[in-house]
Amino acid sequence: MTGKGRFITIWDLIHVQKEENDETNFPAQQKKTEQKPWLSGSHENKRRSARNQEQKTEGKKKTCRLMSETFTPQERIRKKKDFLFLYKKGNRYRGRYFNLIYLSNDLNFSRMAVVVSKKVGGAVERNTIKRRFRTLFRRNKHIFANPQDIILIVKKEIQGASWQSLKEEYLRSVTSIAPNH
Repeated sequence: MTGKGRFITIWDLIHVQKEENDETNFPAQQKKTEQKPWLSGSHENKRRSARNQEQKTEGKKKTCRLMSETFTPQERIRKKKDFLFLYKKGNRYRGRYFNLIYLSNDLNFSRMAVVVSKKVGGAVERNTIKRRFRTLFRRNKHIFANPQDIILIVKKEIQGASWQSLKEEYLRSVTSIAPNH
């Protein structure tokens, strides 16, 4: 009901909408739309964009590497049967921060797994240790002339170890098990 006691019907609403949308209210000629400022136009300064492109490419320099420093899924030991086979048949190296179980494989690449017990620390510490060993493996693949399967079993003594001492211990152990380097 409206203020004067009259009911508004659906027909009244349609009539009001029709009056608002009546085409006779629009001018015959419409204004031209202006070009949007973010779109390139004929007035654009071409030198400016070229200069920006040069600056961007200068900062990126490619480094030439002889070996890929990735740790691909095929380079990871994941299957239980592979672990059990290495535990049973593999050779052992006892280091200061970790024990190493290794065995030559028939593949064209070396594989690695890191085992960190809950005795070493919480999840954050264990994941940090795993990440460090994976990095050492990735960066030093060239040491393995013959492909090897390696399992690193981390000891509790690693908790206070610095990156440098961990790196030295890893390189010492890997060079001792890879005689053809």
